[in-house]
Amino acid sequence: NEEAECSTEENVASVRRARRRPIVSHYLSQRCNLRDITLAPATRELFEEAGSVPTDGLPLALDPQQFTRLLDGFRAIWEPIRSSGSLPTVVVCDAEIRSRVVAFLRSAERAVRVLSYPELSPDSRLELIAAWAPARA
Repeated sequence: NEEAECSTEENVASVRRARRRPIVSHYLSQRCNLRDITLAPATRELFEEAGSVPTDGLPLALDPQQFTRLLDGFRAIWEPIRSSGSLPTVVVCDAEIRSRVVAFLRSAERAVRVLSYPELSPDSRLELIAAWAPARA
């Protein structure tokens, strides 16, 4: 049923791209910037290597140590963002790993929106707030 899953993901991505302006508009700052958290190369690689795991309710095939490093790295940037009032802030990543990033943040009980680069309007102005890197081992 992988084929059905892929086509569903592709359909969802297509709809999100078509509706990009309404989606992005919810997360704009007062200056009409999109405050974003980008993925550091090491974080992106971990999500690219992680596979979906349909069993046991686990969203990703991540080594527990990798999960902890990602979570600690996210906490290190998120708490200062949240306490400084730099909201709304979104995570922006490649479309190919968006669902994995969403699954990770949900499993970590973080209510953070995730957008992919194709969902951004050509006239979107990004305001880099932080780069999400895994915590050191």
